[in-house]
Amino acid sequence: MIKKIQIENLYSDSFIDEIKDSTKNLKEDKSYNVIIEYYNEKILSSGQELENCEVSKDQLLLKKKIRNFYESKNINIKKLYILGSKDYTLMEEANFAVEEADTKEETKDIIWPCKEIFFYDGGKRILDDMLYNNEIDIVEYENQIKTLKYEFGLLDEFEDELYLN
Repeated sequence: MIKKIQIENLYSDSFIDEIKDSTKNLKEDKSYNVIIEYYNEKILSSGQELENCEVSKDQLLLKKKIRNFYESKNINIKKLYILGSKDYTLMEEANFAVEEADTKEETKDIIWPCKEIFFYDGGKRILDDMLYNNEIDIVEYENQIKTLKYEFGLLDEFEDELYLN
């Protein structure tokens, strides 16, 4: 189940009230993963500031409210994802999804203040390994890093650099 939830304040009790509808079709004998993706207005567009973003107290309190709510309904939530984003389409609506999980999965809370940084970091690690193993040279590595930054919205001036070269 995926739904869009109108939000004024992600950390308010009204947001929890909005997700209560999701429990109607959930069964107590199954396990689920919950994914919340929202626009994190605290993130600025500068790449250096993005790298310094941290999990906030509000995000931790939201995690606690959601966990407590599902526990009170005897619904087993294996993984809870709270994913901040730079995606402006999420400014007024948060994406909310509930999917079935394997009962053997580990119970885990994943809070990413900016999902783009984590996806970028995974791609950068692959490029780091390729450079280390001499599969690409330093010039190709730097070009691929710029492309990654641009793909995840961490580098807005990439097109200007193309025109200069």
